[in-house]
Amino acid sequence: MKACVVVMMGLMGLTVGCTDKAKDNYAKCVQADTAGDVEGAWKACTDAVGDDPNSTSGKAAAAKLTAMKPAYDKWKADQDAKAAAAAAAQAKADEERRQAEATAEKQRIAALRAKIHRAYDGFDPDGDCQSNGYPPFREDYTGGTYDENEEMALADGCTHLFQKHSMHSPNDNTFCCPK
Repeated sequence: MKACVVVMMGLMGLTVGCTDKAKDNYAKCVQADTAGDVEGAWKACTDAVGDDPNSTSGKAAAAKLTAMKPAYDKWKADQDAKAAAAAAAQAKADEERRQAEATAEKQRIAALRAKIHRAYDGFDPDGDCQSNGYPPFREDYTGGTYDENEEMALADGCTHLFQKHSMHSPNDNTFCCPK
């Protein structure tokens, strides 16, 4: 669609001037294409067609898009391949990091096992543990700091017996543990 401006110049008559809204983006398209910027050229030509598809520049941009389609498809496939390779490399790095963290954690737990002693309160299930819905056996962990004892107990699948009771100190070595 052409946008025309009608200007009255006194009583002498009318002058009609038409503007091509796609001209600037088409010029950007040609410039980007000449520079080898496939993405920039594709975007500028697409914008030119959107600005004024029936103008001379809009029609030229549409024709240029058709001619550029194979190059754009190749560029897009290359970009997708690069993104996929980057995602795969990131996933591999993340997995390696997780494995290194797991190995470090296993080594830390092994060091704690050598230091911390686990003492059973008995062979029968504990009523306090069971009434709170925790694993059934009460056990004491000693030999490390409170934090180390708790870390070891949690690694063994235990739950802090007094975690819900504010009257007891969180610095307690007593846990509810599976057998």
